[in-house]
Amino acid sequence: MTNINVISVFIMLPLLIIYLFRRFAPQKKNVPGELFAEALRNENSGYFETALINYERALGKLKKIGLLEAAWNPKLLISLKYYIRL
Repeated sequence: MTNINVISVFIMLPLLIIYLFRRFAPQKKNVPGELFAEALRNENSGYFETALINYERALGKLKKIGLLEAAWNPKLLISLKYYIRL
């Protein structure tokens, strides 16, 4: 084998492993974001009590995750607090 073939194997093999791992690994769900989107749909449909419950559940999930991950999406946290105050 030439040096070019050896180098290409060492480059392509890790790339192939990374691709396969990312392709078949289960994706992490964004539960607070899904609850927030459902609450917005309920609010737009006129189901305000159900929307408030979903907003509170989403905020509870964010608190359960912890402040470190909640800081990862501060817009969601701010908008949840805004909608619950209304």
